Amino acid sequence: MQDIRPTLRWRNAKRKEEEEFTAGLIEKDDCVYAELFPEIMKSIETEEREELCDYSDQVLIQCGLDIDDLTKSQNLGRYELTDDWREW
Repeated sequence: MQDIRPTLRWRNAKRKEEEEFTAGLIEKDDCVYAELFPEIMKSIETEEREELCDYSDQVLIQCGLDIDDLTKSQNLGRYELTDDWREW
């Protein structure tokens, strides 16, 4: 099984944020990358949202979930599965 990790952009931003916090340049409340699902999801770039969606798909597929079958069983289109939780 292939190892799936957060995007390189996310990991680099998290590292930079940790460095800035350690150096006293930002406050703890400004540190969002360490959170699994930061409250500021609305501010994530479109490209990053797409990368996050692709990552989620890869994880679900590697865990054996057939996303197409799941969405069909709910009478949903392939990308409607998460519409109820989107506030992008």
